[in-house]
Amino acid sequence: MLTIEDFSAFFAEVNGGDQPYRWQRRLLEQIVESGQWPDRIVAPTGAGKSSVIEIHLFACAAASLEATVRIPRRLSIVVNRRALVDRHGQRAEAISAVLMTAPDGSVSARVATALTELRTAQEPADRPFDVVNLRGAVALQRDWVNDPSAVQVICATPDMWGSRVLFRGYGASRLAAPRAAGLLTYDSVMVLDEAHLNRQLLVTARRIAQLIAPKADLLEVPTLQVVETTATPANAAEDYTECGVAAADLDESDALRRRLSTPKPVVRVESSHWPPARTGKARADYLDDLAEQVRRLHDTYGRGLPAGRTVGCFVNTVSVAVDVAQLLRKAGLRVEVVVGRLRPFDLGRMPAGLLTPQGNSTVDVLIATQTLEVGVDLDLAAAVSELAPAQALAQRAGRVNRTGKTEDTEFVVIGPTEDSDLLAESRGERVECALAIYPYAAKGSTGAYAHLADTWQWLARRGSDPNGVAPWALVDDPPAGLSLSRPLLQRLEWSDAWLLSRTDGNLVADPDLTLWLRDSLESDSATAGLVVRVLPADDQTAKALMEVTPPLTDEIYPCSVDDLHYLLPRLLGDATDEPRRAFVFRQGEIAAVLIAADDIARAVSESVQPGDVVVVDSSHKVCTGKVVVKAPTDPGVDVYDKLDGARLRYFINRDPASATWISRLLDDMCDLVKDDPEPGESDLITLVSKYIDDDPQLERVLAADTDLVQFTWAGLDDLSAAWLTIAVGTAQTLTDQVQQVHSRNTVHLDAHNQDVGDRAATIGQAVRLAESLVPTLREAGYRHDTGKQDRRFQLFRLGNSDQTVRLAKSTGSLRRAVRADVTGGLPVGWRHEQLSAALTVCALGLEDEHHALTARLAGTSHGHGRPGFPHSAQELIDTQFLEAHAATTDLFDGGSWDELIESTHDRWGVWGCAYLEALLRAADCQISQEGR
Repeated sequence: MLTIEDFSAFFAEVNGGDQPYRWQRRLLEQIVESGQWPDRIVAPTGAGKSSVIEIHLFACAAASLEATVRIPRRLSIVVNRRALVDRHGQRAEAISAVLMTAPDGSVSARVATALTELRTAQEPADRPFDVVNLRGAVALQRDWVNDPSAVQVICATPDMWGSRVLFRGYGASRLAAPRAAGLLTYDSVMVLDEAHLNRQLLVTARRIAQLIAPKADLLEVPTLQVVETTATPANAAEDYTECGVAAADLDESDALRRRLSTPKPVVRVESSHWPPARTGKARADYLDDLAEQVRRLHDTYGRGLPAGRTVGCFVNTVSVAVDVAQLLRKAGLRVEVVVGRLRPFDLGRMPAGLLTPQGNSTVDVLIATQTLEVGVDLDLAAAVSELAPAQALAQRAGRVNRTGKTEDTEFVVIGPTEDSDLLAESRGERVECALAIYPYAAKGSTGAYAHLADTWQWLARRGSDPNGVAPWALVDDPPAGLSLSRPLLQRLEWSDAWLLSRTDGNLVADPDLTLWLRDSLESDSATAGLVVRVLPADDQTAKALMEVTPPLTDEIYPCSVDDLHYLLPRLLGDATDEPRRAFVFRQGEIAAVLIAADDIARAVSESVQPGDVVVVDSSHKVCTGKVVVKAPTDPGVDVYDKLDGARLRYFINRDPASATWISRLLDDMCDLVKDDPEPGESDLITLVSKYIDDDPQLERVLAADTDLVQFTWAGLDDLSAAWLTIAVGTAQTLTDQVQQVHSRNTVHLDAHNQDVGDRAATIGQAVRLAESLVPTLREAGYRHDTGKQDRRFQLFRLGNSDQTVRLAKSTGSLRRAVRADVTGGLPVGWRHEQLSAALTVCALGLEDEHHALTARLAGTSHGHGRPGFPHSAQELIDTQFLEAHAATTDLFDGGSWDELIESTHDRWGVWGCAYLEALLRAADCQISQEGR
């Protein structure tokens, strides 16, 4: 049994002994007692809003032991900073590690047990909750949708979360889109951090919650709850519930009072060289002004003093961050740069403790862009900042003397001189230049220009107050927000939802999600990623290798689509820089291969989309200071081999030093394949074991379960172009397509359908789905794979020639399973679940609404059929099922399937149907991963 009184002990155990503040306990009480999060969390910077993770986990654990309270199990923390998305994920992972090692009898151990018991999936059995990262420029996480009953912490950017609830997940498979949309809108709460920066997403999320509400009683599962967290709430006149910091909370906690009330004096520094020019002496002079202030703060408060700490420098653009870092390093200071566009591999190698209140004693100066404005418990001795929007400056100041450990600090802001024409209505290039270095607003926005002058005057007012920009001092003098850079905010309508839910099949024009997701309609704000790899010289060989070694999250340089549209034509069009090719990955697969051509800029513009990851050869210069920029000075570094989840790669020109033994290995492979074109995994392991002294990484292959070792190769007829990869897979790493036909054990069809139906019912009960729908879910599971009875499927897809036995999955090597799913015997694109839907309708009819829902779920169980299938009844039905031909003709040729999709949407809701599909598909995945 867990009670609210246990929360303080739990919080201390996962936070190194720190106690929760009163407002955090108050928030937990509200959630546990009502099952509802407040509409708003209003708290100044430094008040501990990131604790929503601990509050969510404890509330779910306590509710699991209380049958009368139902609390959403998925917490999505959405923030418009890529690095902060990662930081929330790291915080959640750290809590998970504490729970998994908690001593018996501790509150953390009891919380871990309660959370673990909510799971229906057998794997991962040791993790009490899931941590999911959804942001641009990360490799796709597929497995989080496989256990809807699990408690989850989902860390996401606005675009990545918003696109998924709108059935168009950037970077995700369209077939998986309904699963994500259903799970993120049911049994889910979304906390939008710094909501004033994402007003359109807030409107869209609340509108979706409003659209779902009328169907909430049918499923009896909590529908989407939306929480905005900010010190300056939008729409203050609306009647929203709130929870946050009150004056009495400061009296109760000395730590909170020091954080919020310790003075932070503001110093304005006028620079005649502000704003920074793009090039030339004017830019150099401005950088000198900025560096001079950093050196002064270092001499006054920095590491050179007995009690000194790291000082900070906040800038508005990556280019200024890189240039100032070079100046300060030349002056002998130890400098670290943190920008949102650092790849995770490089961020992971930052000095230990730097981004924590404890800091790092080896770093003199930390330079950062907007990425460290929110969500980071950073404690700098003092800081200098470029002029930025008032709310951004308040957040930056929140990283200065954050814990209030000293009364001696400064927050310096560099801006214009009093006689600058930028403080008056003006025109021309200098005004445009100011906006160009002002990345918080759309280019050309006069509102942003006016905000510069207003912010400068607000800083003067704060500078006259001894408390300066202390968070609590800003409660009575809050920073003004930027005006909206679009004409109006867009409301999502039912007609939009029905259109967006058409996920299977190409629309004439795919909806532009910008309308519902972003405060700015500028197209260049979308995120993408860049990877550098050492690759085989031959284009086709390189492509084949990339297909089996897609990008991994930690090796991806974050950047914008605009950056890639600018940079790639120059890389690929430079005749002196070979090779000139790029591979565009989307949804984990190669979507395009770009080769130097006459109109390469147009090809790049048409091929590279939001969420894409582009892979280029490591010989190209793509970055400066480990950051992708439009005028790069350095090549990127291939780090694939250093990452978890990487395959072992062998090809001649990858590493000249090892070319000799790799050539022998490939030569042996060639001989083996000549004798047996389909060698077994055991034979392959015997071959590579001879080279363990040349590559110690082979040890993990030799120690693995043979059935899960995955070998791939190509080009063995020409060793100069040949390659071999070896990986140790798990059931979770197998693709959806392979899972449908392959298993480590022979799986009989009736047994598989029975297991999936029973598991679907178990999941339905675990998430407390309406009792009337649990049998429907079970029946859909029993029937979801009945289409696999087709003898053509049995023979050509599963290799089963025994017509007296029906299989759901066959054994054999993974390579055979992949090929079996795309080889002949059936019409191109034939789907067994289309036949499953037809057989279900023949057996049950459509008169009863639950039977209609069963048929719909069986047909859409793998993401197809939304809203149609590619085959007519004649193509679908073999003579084996002639008795079903008439009903199938009406269903797929006569329009009844389209009517079925519409009627179930009308009855259960667009997102409600997606949620039920997600439950059924999760059951299928769980059973498949268990080898059943």
